[in-house]
This record gives sequence, structure tokens and C-alpha cells, in this order.
Amino acid sequence: MDAKITKQRLNTMLSYDWLKIVGLALAVILLWTIILSSTATNIMASQQFGVISHYGNSLLPDSFRTAYANAFDDKVFSYEVIETTFTDLTDAGNYAAEYMERDIAIASADLIFIPNAGNMNYSEEDEESGQITFTQTYLQSYMNTYITYMAQLDGEDGYFHKMENYLLRFYTDVNDPTTLNPETVETAFRARNKQRKDKRYKKDSQFQKGLANELVRIEQYRAAYVEFQSYLAKGYVTLVDVRAESALTGQVWEGKYAVNLCPDVTTMGGLQNLIQYPKLSQDEQGNVTFAASAENMCVAFFDLPETHPDFLYEGLLYVNHLVRTYLTEPIAG
Repeated sequence: MDAKITKQRLNTMLSYDWLKIVGLALAVILLWTIILSSTATNIMASQQFGVISHYGNSLLPDSFRTAYANAFDDKVFSYEVIETTFTDLTDAGNYAAEYMERDIAIASADLIFIPNAGNMNYSEEDEESGQITFTQTYLQSYMNTYITYMAQLDGEDGYFHKMENYLLRFYTDVNDPTTLNPETVETAFRARNKQRKDKRYKKDSQFQKGLANELVRIEQYRAAYVEFQSYLAKGYVTLVDVRAESALTGQVWEGKYAVNLCPDVTTMGGLQNLIQYPKLSQDEQGNVTFAASAENMCVAFFDLPETHPDFLYEGLLYVNHLVRTYLTEPIAG
């Protein structure tokens, strides 16, 4: 039998079987894609910490990017966070709403900086005096649209009450780190890994390393809770009342939905070195000037269903870091 491959025979085969060859190649590619996607460990929402800067702020400077990267490198966040992202809605221009919706849709939003200052899109000018008044602040207008994605901070179902209850699963006294029960941490860690089908802790050595990190994370959260309460008591930060109303349904939400990071520029004015907005001022003649300021710069926490509830408090670790870094007076004991 003459089985010699010649150019003529090869051309003949391709002319009749090219569809089969292409189909086989596509099948092989599809098979490898399925294998790789099923064996790869996809990043979970809790492993990514995302910051958004509202369009009411000034364009984020390079120093913000550097400081944010340094916070990650300095292990401000727990072991769970392996990646950080940020979105500057000022830089997004006319696409700010689209960028916002994207970050919510892919659950890459954990915290947003918003100035609680007059929104220029909701301003009115008196015809006689020329004085400008505002019907809404940037914080107010934002909450009217996105409040259903945000964490309420006060109340029985609020962020801080939930955090306290979470910590009380492991401590008998949140104010005393020595009251930790390591066994309850291990039990909860095993249950969460099983529920999430977490592939990171299959081997015993991986589990033991993960458990050690988990114990550190729980203590980070406890210390952060106590630290933040002290900042509230000293007036370095305050909780902001918000009343939001849906333009579509008329539903109303009332409560504390933001943390004012700079209620007093004499104590937290250093925050301006990180983030700022153009604050409007007017004299009696109606002359308008803008000056960079961080006064009443707020942060609000996202509460998205994709983020496991055990990891909702990474944002507080970051907020405390900002207070420690930008407070313009020594932190009292």
C-alpha cells in the first residue's frame, strides 16, 4: 500500500476534511478552557478591596495612588485582601454613572469618598444678591440614588451593631483581647471554608497557616472596633445623618450612612494631603472662590451581597488607618 504523503494527497484531504479539522481544533480549545476554568481559583469579592472617589472631589493626585498602595503593602488590611482597586469618578467625566454601576455589578466597591458639601448640580443663585444656595449636597444626591447598596451604620441592624455581635461570637468582652476563644474561631473558619468550597485550605499545612491568619484577622477587627469608638468619643470623626428618597418609588431611608472624616480641620485637616474637593466660598457681593479642602469629607461603606459577611469590616481597618495617618494632633491615650 502506498501511504506516502504527497502535496497532492494533502491538498485532497484538506479539501474534503477541513471542516472536521477545524471542528476538532475548536473542541480541543474548548476542552482546555473548561479544564482551566474548573481548576483555577477565581478571586472572591472579599479578596479585593475597592475604593471609589466621588465626582464631587478633585482629581485624585498620584500621591493618593502611592498612599493607597502603601496601605496595602503595610498590611493595613487583613490576610483576606490580596488585591486593591480604585476608581476616580472625577476622571471618568460623563461616564461617572457607568463606572459606578460597573463597580457595583462586579462587586469591586467597598468604600466611597464623598464630600458632604453643596452639589453644584443642585445649586440656585439669587437674582438680586447673587448668593448661591444648594438644595442637595454631594452626599445627599449620591444616597438618593445608591443608598440601597450602602451600609447603615446605626441601629440594631446597623454596621457597628453587627460588627459587635460578630466579635462577640469569639470574645466574651470586645474590649478585652484576652477573652478570645480560639476554638470558636477554628469552628467558624472550618464552616466558612466548607460553605465557600475554599480551595486554599485543602492540605492540613494550608489550613493551619490559614487558621493562624484568621486569628490575627479577628483580633484586627476587634482592635479596629475599639479604636474607632475612641475616635468617635474624641470627636475626631462623626457619624452623618442621611435622609434619602427614591425618585422612582418615593421610599424614604433615614439613619446614619456615612462617617465624616474631617468634621474639624484643626484635628483632621491633614486629610487634605490625601483627598480634597473644591470648596465654594462667597463674599457679601456674591463673588465666588474655590479653595481645596477636606472639611466634611465623608466615607460610606458598601454592603454588597457578593461580599461574605465575615469580611465586611475591612473598610473600618482602612478608615482607622486614615485617622492615624492624617490626624494633625497626637492621638491621646
